[in-house]
Amino acid sequence: MADPTPTRTRLLEAAVEALLEVDLAALLTAVGTRDIARRAGVSVGTLFHHFGSTSGLAEALLERLYDPRRPAPPEVEVEAQVDPAEGMPTSSEFSVALHRAEYVRLLADPEQRLRVGLAGLGGDGVREAYARYLRGREGPLLSRAQALFGGWGREPRPPVDWPSFLALHVSLVSGVVSRARCDPDAIDAELFARAASALSMALLRTVGETRDLDARLGEMDYHPVRSRAGERGLGGREQRRDRLLRAALELVAEHGYDQVGLRQVARAAGLSTGAAYGVFADKDALAAAVVAAQTAALPDVVAGVGGSGRGAFERSLDEIARALHGCGPFLPAYVAALVTGRAPAGDDPVRRAVSVAVGRAVDDGLLAPRAAGADLVSMVVGLLLQRVLGHPLARASGPLLASLVLDGLARGADAP
Repeated sequence: MADPTPTRTRLLEAAVEALLEVDLAALLTAVGTRDIARRAGVSVGTLFHHFGSTSGLAEALLERLYDPRRPAPPEVEVEAQVDPAEGMPTSSEFSVALHRAEYVRLLADPEQRLRVGLAGLGGDGVREAYARYLRGREGPLLSRAQALFGGWGREPRPPVDWPSFLALHVSLVSGVVSRARCDPDAIDAELFARAASALSMALLRTVGETRDLDARLGEMDYHPVRSRAGERGLGGREQRRDRLLRAALELVAEHGYDQVGLRQVARAAGLSTGAAYGVFADKDALAAAVVAAQTAALPDVVAGVGGSGRGAFERSLDEIARALHGCGPFLPAYVAALVTGRAPAGDDPVRRAVSVAVGRAVDDGLLAPRAAGADLVSMVVGLLLQRVLGHPLARASGPLLASLVLDGLARGADAP
């Protein structure tokens, strides 16, 4: 019986098999020692005098290409990045800058594509050399990553540890750069830096926090509860509200809060202006709703802060301040809605998160129960908002605000 496999297919399969068996010495033979010697301006005899054989040249080339000191990892000089007079940048801002710089550096390194390509086509010896190269690069960065993120009170979220955290990010940037070389329109430095930093924030947690990675993923896997009308179609109030919130976030991020009106938000959400006004009285009410949606998980986050005593109170206030920093241009309108009573205090997640922090401070003996009423919660919310709006680049607010609350109340109690 005749072989049903066409000759063309057999030849292609044989070519694939041959390529899979190629090693670095065979690749150099294909290039030709004569061409290598010509490029160096020497004779072929000189080449073999130095390396003995093509295999010797291949071994030396492995050492040259996969030396983790060439190029050396970029220096991370924290002091040069931070001006105390201007305030410490947030950990996410710093992470974006570092990921962006590493992406640009690797993309501009012509030998990076050779390392990756040879690792895929150079045999087991090259793959092992590349693995050693990557581990060698990650080693010096390990202590820097611990110092950098530890300075922001961050630690890996189990089951991630510092070595696996670094390995994930080095692998990520290498893979993305390989894609960008072949398909530059698919991704750019800014998109990569923000996406990789988002991954960092998910893989790290505040020191003392108890949630592991599975718990964090469960928190992110949140589906807003829809009204029955919303479940029946696109016309439900809750669904319209959700679409307006998403559109507002995108438009304000691109154009700024003052340049965006409710009419534009409605158009971007695919709704009429009348439908938008049926959900929100004005743009400021929409902004207050954006802040509430962005901080919806905050009470649970504060409840999950580990430890006890003053340190836990400080970390809780830091978590709230960090969430408020993330609301950026929507905050002034949110403050106005609070002052005028258009934002229901009982449903406000920021206020509920502060209540959780204050309640724990009472349990830990930092505050007297009689002092921890609604007025104190309002005062702490006001201090947090004043701090965030007045110092948008400040990294930490917890220790300062804890001192204002705890020490201020103590001085008041001691007053005659």
